[in-house]
Amino acid sequence: MVEVDGLHHDRPEQRTHDRARDAWMEDLGIRVLRIPADEIMRNDAGVAAWIKRIAAERVGEAGRSPPPASRTRPPPPRCGGGCHTP
Repeated sequence: MVEVDGLHHDRPEQRTHDRARDAWMEDLGIRVLRIPADEIMRNDAGVAAWIKRIAAERVGEAGRSPPPASRTRPPPPRCGGGCHTP
């Protein structure tokens, strides 16, 4: 999954939430790519090429190892837009 992170992701409370959510997603076998929004604005072609390369690598990995078995972690709390209040 690709996540585009705006400036609010630099805040400590948002970073904590993002780490918990990423760990939960990885427990489900979903790997998260986090990309700063400003990087996309500066280098959209480079970011697109990077995403394509990572996706191709992960397709190659798909047949080699099963997703993690641990699915006991509860989902992270939902922000509902409240995690990035100004």
